[in-house]
Parts: sequence; structure tokens; C-alpha cells
Amino acid sequence: MPMLLLPVVGSSQFWTLALVAVWGLAYGAMPIALQMWMVNAAPEMHEAGMALFVANFQISIAVGSVLGGTVADLFGVPRAFFAAAVLCMVALPILLVSRADSERV
Repeated sequence: MPMLLLPVVGSSQFWTLALVAVWGLAYGAMPIALQMWMVNAAPEMHEAGMALFVANFQISIAVGSVLGGTVADLFGVPRAFFAAAVLCMVALPILLVSRADSERV
């Protein structure tokens, strides 16, 4: 949500700082939550699960940097933020549906 609003209120220093702070808090909690999920998903193989987690996380950062940088170079930084927000909004229903499917199993 902060990324969606950032291009709209980016001219206000206060709102930009507030949105980036919310974004940072959410992003700071994400790796810890994902690591806990991985430990629970692979209770007998913690090391292999963490290796998979780190590799996936690093590849995701690299791909996101390349794609985000390309969008920013071609269309500008505000549109790069908007594109990232749209991707997050598309990913949210997929996450919720996959979570509901995994709870039924």
C-alpha cells in the first residue's frame, strides 16, 4: 500500500517519510516471517530449507533490481513504484488463494 501511494504524495516530505517508514517496517518483518515459515515447512531439514530460502531471496533481489531498474530507466521512478505496487496487488490474491489451498490439505 505505501508503494501505491508514494507516487501520489511524493511531493510532500512528511508523507513520503511516513510511507517509507511503513514500507521499511513491513519489509523488515518479512525475512523473519519467511524464515519461520521455512523452518515450519521443513522441520527435519532446517539447513537445506535455509539454503533454499537464502538462494531464492538473493535471486529475487537480483531479478527485482534488474527489472525495477529497467522500468525506472525507461519510464521514470514514479512509474517504477506504481508498477511495483501493481505487482504487489496482483500477488496478494495469489498468496491468499494458495494459503487457503494449503490449509485444506
